Amino acid sequence: MERVQVQDHDTGGLPAYLHLDEKTKGAMFGADARWTRLVLDASYLHGKASVAKDLATNRTGEIVLDLNAAETAAPGRFASKDKLPWANRDRPWTPEDFSRSRNDDLILRMAQFAAAHHVHTVLAPTHLLGGTGEPWLPVDADGCRQLRAALDRLGCAHVSIDYPVLAPLARVREHAWRKQVISALADLPFGQLWLRVGGFGLHEDKRAGILVVALQDFQALGRPIVLDMAGGVASLAVLACGAVSAMGHGIAKGEKMDFSQWRKEPKAGSSGGAPMASRAYLAQIDAFLKKDQLADFAGQVPAQAMIDRHCQNFLRDRAAQLDNALSGSAEERAAAFVADQRRRLWELEQEIKRGDAPGLAATQLDKARQRTKALIRGLEETGATRFRSFAVPLLQRSHDALQYPLDLQP
Repeated sequence: MERVQVQDHDTGGLPAYLHLDEKTKGAMFGADARWTRLVLDASYLHGKASVAKDLATNRTGEIVLDLNAAETAAPGRFASKDKLPWANRDRPWTPEDFSRSRNDDLILRMAQFAAAHHVHTVLAPTHLLGGTGEPWLPVDADGCRQLRAALDRLGCAHVSIDYPVLAPLARVREHAWRKQVISALADLPFGQLWLRVGGFGLHEDKRAGILVVALQDFQALGRPIVLDMAGGVASLAVLACGAVSAMGHGIAKGEKMDFSQWRKEPKAGSSGGAPMASRAYLAQIDAFLKKDQLADFAGQVPAQAMIDRHCQNFLRDRAAQLDNALSGSAEERAAAFVADQRRRLWELEQEIKRGDAPGLAATQLDKARQRTKALIRGLEETGATRFRSFAVPLLQRSHDALQYPLDLQP
């Protein structure tokens, strides 16, 4: 198990991690105080040493550092992370690049970065799995051990390590693959397992039951499990069924993991795609809508006002969804969640039958109805609500990372 100063299981705060960036971090101030777990990318923190410190000073909670190691090995992502001290600017890393001496050097840079940015937790430098033979798996396991040793040498034994596993849903569904991964992770020095499952998240309601069943094997590790970069009712269902301890996503974004673009070489002159259009989340239909779509739902609230406050409204609505999904005892939550989704389905059907919704709203209501039906059917057909093996609660890491002296020398 990991060596950290605080390892008690958490009894407060929402069971969710929020990924923040420059555009969304401002929404945290004034938000529900139970949003205590924040994730910051190394690529965002690079050259901004005060950001994590400011957040830690203004909010009590856990600051998690994502090293963006997986992106540095992805053809479609490495160029956007090329300023990181452990990145390769010429091409994405491959498993063959990591001899022990090079791994030591890169890991030390990561540990120094974590120490300098006052974080409570750092995600181990892992990479996208799913290839033949999984050559990254032993490299990543070794990297986790080396990161623990490097942090300890720097006087940062108080900094926790969590281990992210990134893989497509097709792999996660394979029992032999899960057995291979679990065996490789069993004795590593980390506290919590993070899973980023390609092809799952917002609007993947029909796959929720499948994922709940697949994740049962990971309970053998005895570690809390975070379903990361996944949102929407589909992910809330996985949480309610006890397959994971928490979920992670951005504020009004980052709700579905898609690895398809990671494997593709970026087009010449590409700037990474067009900026995300202004939109707002509607919990009623579990969807993000643009301004022209919102007009049919806004009622007395102007669509632009919903856009202007979409981050604050999202945090409010997601907190309510989490409270609802985790109400009652662990043994009762799955059945209660399905019952709640049945009520939601009935309400959607009644609104559709009334026929007074404008065209775009009627279309969105029908899509939500179809997704809800698929969610309920999938949970029942897979038996996802009948498991009695539940993920253990999150670890409590709200100690003050700023009180520890730093030794940045190797």
